[in-house]
Amino acid sequence: MKRLLFTERMNQPKPRVVETLDGNVRAALFQIVQSRIESNWFGSAFPLQCPDGSVNAGTDLNAQKVNMAAFHVVWPDDVMHQDTTHISDSQVFDLIEYSFENIARPVPRDYHSFFSHHHYDYDWPARSFVPVTS
Repeated sequence: MKRLLFTERMNQPKPRVVETLDGNVRAALFQIVQSRIESNWFGSAFPLQCPDGSVNAGTDLNAQKVNMAAFHVVWPDDVMHQDTTHISDSQVFDLIEYSFENIARPVPRDYHSFFSHHHYDYDWPARSFVPVTS
């Protein structure tokens, strides 16, 4: 038997299924994607070339931002510190799908001490998921 929380014992229980994203969930999703952007998880799709050669040194944020704008996908950092009620749930889900299509785990290869950055390889997850289209 599931233990009820205090508010559920004293008041009406909150519904466990909702039809829209609330502000906390929306903010958390933006934060997750932004943290992946800052941690170079988009560097395989938008490589930043090391000034010393042709190795990947992270994510080219400008290229990624331009690409996201071309697809009308919100840039998480632009909306994280403001009221997000003007962003539709569909736009949030567009951001999640866009991220899924472009994200890969960065694997630091070596450290370039002169420029103080790592060079990366990327581990793409298995792409067995194929969205159903109608």
